Amino acid sequence: MPLYVSRFTQFPYFLKVLTVFFSLATMISLMGSPSLPGGSSLIWFTVVLALLVDLALIALLLFELDRIEVPIRGVSHASVESASSLALSIFYFISIWLCFNGEEFSGSGWFYAAAFSCFSNFVIYGADFVIYLRTWMAEQRAARSDPSGVYDFPSYGSP
Repeated sequence: MPLYVSRFTQFPYFLKVLTVFFSLATMISLMGSPSLPGGSSLIWFTVVLALLVDLALIALLLFELDRIEVPIRGVSHASVESASSLALSIFYFISIWLCFNGEEFSGSGWFYAAAFSCFSNFVIYGADFVIYLRTWMAEQRAARSDPSGVYDFPSYGSP
């Protein structure tokens, strides 16, 4: 089975690589802080969850498993991608403010770096949500439309 690495140089897919990079940057900057306040556990949860989700979605894209039909109606790669992007963008938005609180608590500049990478991930996941939501909506519209005619009843001999 070939790996399609060149796919990650195209527009919507290279955002996954960027989110992994900024998640790792957040993790490194949190490790550099001398003391961690209580709210940093949610930041760690967000970063680890984002890494797990991103690596799973990268594996799906790498082996082109996103084209496989899911037996549940309405669930596709675009719907999973948009739902996970929405959830992670909300978590990263909360993490931005927790990083600013952590800086006030510890006085460490590492939390500013973590806040910047959390903000970058928030913007990327927000854009990812919009892109895949539009893709999912287009898929739903295409599934509902019938190009051969909506009501093409047989005439049973009448003209």
